[in-house]
Amino acid sequence: MSFFGELERLRGRQLASLVRAGGRAKDQQQTTFEVPVADTSRGSLSLQLQLPSEFPMKVPQLQVSIPVQHRWLGYCRQCTRSSGS
Repeated sequence: MSFFGELERLRGRQLASLVRAGGRAKDQQQTTFEVPVADTSRGSLSLQLQLPSEFPMKVPQLQVSIPVQHRWLGYCRQCTRSSGS
């Protein structure tokens, strides 16, 4: 299998994993996904992922519906993690 074929296969597996986690594509190109996480006292917590065209080689941008604090993310409303992090 070619390198690009393998990347497409990996992308497909990653997208299927998002869907299994409850993710829903918000566009036909499947570049934006919304994943419900939890209902909290402050409202519904969901993640919105923007997949770059180079995904899965480049990491997605992550945006949360309400401000969160987590040791993996720090405090954020909109989190962008670079592949060097």
